[in-house]
Amino acid sequence: MSIHNSQFSVTGTFNNANGDQVNYNHTTITHIHGDDEKVTECKIFSQFENVKRGYVIGMKELGSVDLSEWDWHWQNGELVWRRPKSARKTISTIQVHPDQQSKFTAIAYEGEDAQEAWEKDFKQFSRASRTGLFKLFGINRSEIPMLIFHHELIPVAHFYTKSLWMGLYMEYLRRNKRCKDEYLWMDTRRGILCSGPAGPRVIFPGLPNKDESALRALPSTLNMLEEGTCVAFFSKFGSNVDVGVLNCAWRFHERTYLDDLFPKMMEDYQHKGNNHSQLMTNYPYLEHLWRNPLHHLTIDIIGGLRFDTIYSPLLEPIARWPPEAPGPWRWSDVCGLMEKTRADGGLTRFKLVSQGGEVHLEAIFDWERFWRGWLPQASRVFDYLETTVHRESFSMVDPPWLRLQSTRREYEAYDGLSGFFDLCDAIEETRPIYLFLYPPPMVISELTSWPGGHAHFWSFDEDGQSRIPEKEWERWDIPILTPSILAYSDGLVSWPSHIYTALRKWQIARGFDPSAAGWAQECGYPELEIIRKQPESSWWSRLWSAVPDLDISACAC
Repeated sequence: MSIHNSQFSVTGTFNNANGDQVNYNHTTITHIHGDDEKVTECKIFSQFENVKRGYVIGMKELGSVDLSEWDWHWQNGELVWRRPKSARKTISTIQVHPDQQSKFTAIAYEGEDAQEAWEKDFKQFSRASRTGLFKLFGINRSEIPMLIFHHELIPVAHFYTKSLWMGLYMEYLRRNKRCKDEYLWMDTRRGILCSGPAGPRVIFPGLPNKDESALRALPSTLNMLEEGTCVAFFSKFGSNVDVGVLNCAWRFHERTYLDDLFPKMMEDYQHKGNNHSQLMTNYPYLEHLWRNPLHHLTIDIIGGLRFDTIYSPLLEPIARWPPEAPGPWRWSDVCGLMEKTRADGGLTRFKLVSQGGEVHLEAIFDWERFWRGWLPQASRVFDYLETTVHRESFSMVDPPWLRLQSTRREYEAYDGLSGFFDLCDAIEETRPIYLFLYPPPMVISELTSWPGGHAHFWSFDEDGQSRIPEKEWERWDIPILTPSILAYSDGLVSWPSHIYTALRKWQIARGFDPSAAGWAQECGYPELEIIRKQPESSWWSRLWSAVPDLDISACAC
């Protein structure tokens, strides 16, 4: 058996254990003190070999798990905590004297609360009867108690390669075994994956929705760790697994930073741009574009970056969300408004619920739809561009969330009785009032000016032909909406190269041409617009134009 970074290969034949058994002559003496519980406990212990510590021959340590946790309890009607429980367990591959042929797996417990932790695991695995669980062989009840299990068992943290297919399979297997991530193990003797006690910490990608038919048919054999076997199995379930594959692929997204793409240029610009405006002070939500944010940078350098576009390592636009498709922005967390409707000119219309009431709504970039549209078409775009390297540096810009919130502001009061009668007229008339929202910004330069620009207007007309002047807002008790930008952004987002390779193989297994948009359209996403390369379209060329004294050799790409 061999384990590699990106692929998992299993060779050889795995058979059920029929030989190499360890036989012991063991006599158990039970002392009866009138306590039925102690008698039962002794009988349970007698079902397993009592292995002396001196008979345990350590071969390889597989890691340890900290079992310490805070002890919470109720006191005087309040939940308070006491000192943490102290325990640690160490997992090892061992042999047991005098048998020098068979391998076992031992878990030793240390710490002040070691005995409690040992008893908890013993209670669970002494009753295990299913073939997919650990098989307890022997015990040691010394000051450092141990549980000894049949066969050489390897915790999942030791062979999990963080590939797309192993991540997908492990998520399904964890659900199938009804256990947490770190509770999965490899039984090398029986050639299966099983559930056991908690091993060293490991985190799988996370997959909320799984296909039930694939779950029921899921094998536990080690060959499922091989990429070809895994792809062949899941592809049998067709479109039912597509969403899971894309969700799993998205979980591997990473942050990319401008100073990683252009390290030397950024260093030079930091030194030579000390007279420029302080971008980070004015626009903190752009800070995540850099690993080490610059203190001086003009907005025109990054202002052209779009949120609906995929960029090359040189930040050249290569693909874009089609303009005729519904945009990736969506309005969420809406309060005080109803009857959302798409209007002409890209506007969004809401009807005001009640005059004088609170209004709140947020614009969220629909990442789920955008990246699901990109990932199934990445191979098509790469083939068109004839790109085979640095795919991990292709990225998209994650915009922050936007908010419109009603605020209290004093209007100029009406004088005398005229103001009173105007107010009465407003109450008597029950005309519907509509809020029209302009499309949220799609470019960084639009984003930075959005809080001070025109984000919306009010109208009595469903088509928004006539606007209600701001001086009339008090008369109709129309709320004043203040735009703001929330600093929720991941900056530049990218995916490792192996994710694109894995998705290409999945497309082929599903019967789709990876150089076409068929799979994306099958999943319900529009065909992305491929952008032909244009002279001086890259971000570094704009930076070069803005700062002409920079050394062109500073470009690290």
